[in-house]
Amino acid sequence: MWTAVGSIAAIASVLLVVMEVGSPGPVVSSAPPAGTPAPTVVLPAPAPPASDYRPPQAGGQAPAAAPRPAPFQATIWLTSGGTARVFAAPSLSSPIVTELPPGTLVFIYCTVRGESVTNNGTTSTLWDRIDDGYVPDVNVRTGTDQPVRPSC
Repeated sequence: MWTAVGSIAAIASVLLVVMEVGSPGPVVSSAPPAGTPAPTVVLPAPAPPASDYRPPQAGGQAPAAAPRPAPFQATIWLTSGGTARVFAAPSLSSPIVTELPPGTLVFIYCTVRGESVTNNGTTSTLWDRIDDGYVPDVNVRTGTDQPVRPSC
């Protein structure tokens, strides 16, 4: 008995495709030629998408990746005018990554507790993770003062 490891070419070489005259299509036989033992084929497991990769733990098994919820769609909301600053971390002393004008559509991927911020008459420690970084939740109109996505 022989073993083909990870080779689709080995599988294809074992399959016999016979076209019969007048038939509607090929007839596929997975049986090896007479007298040849059936092969054992071992294919590697597909790799997870890069964004869902979790390193293997003891025992060689990678933990299952939890499904991610779809991002939450919201808009930048400021009553004082100006722009909402997006920070590299959930802190006002963190580097400013960019600034967004009121009404800008943003997608919230996760939330985290950080430095306390007051805006629009509301004070909160909740920060939203968006594409460019972190924005205080008080600067984002989500319809609630509670997290709209799981913790980062």
